[in-house]
Amino acid sequence: SGDELNISDIAKKIDSNIKIVTTGDVLPLIKQCKVLIMVGLSTTIIESQLLQKPVIFIEIMDYGLGIPQVLKNNSCIVSSIDSLQENLIKLNSDNEFRRSVINNGNNFVKKYVSNINFASEKVLEHLTKN
Repeated sequence: SGDELNISDIAKKIDSNIKIVTTGDVLPLIKQCKVLIMVGLSTTIIESQLLQKPVIFIEIMDYGLGIPQVLKNNSCIVSSIDSLQENLIKLNSDNEFRRSVINNGNNFVKKYVSNINFASEKVLEHLTKN
């Protein structure tokens, strides 16, 4: 709709080389990035945390479900568009802060993600049981 925020337009104003991906396999991009910037909720946040990448989440809408667990406990930086530049600079210039965000992401993953590296086997085991 016309009321939706077009993040591509904002990104191009900042730097025409910024790549915006909304669908498809983002794993190669996550592996290459220094920081993942997410607009909207997605499992990509957890994928990035599994790969030791700090995540900046830009809240553009309220889903009416309260604060998602992945955004609690400082496992991501929750940012506005206005504070994005400040957060990026801090992540790139303050190694202690960067490590803290990554460690908080690691702690989230350890607490909430089960069967890391064995999930497919566990799903198959569950499906073939009885």
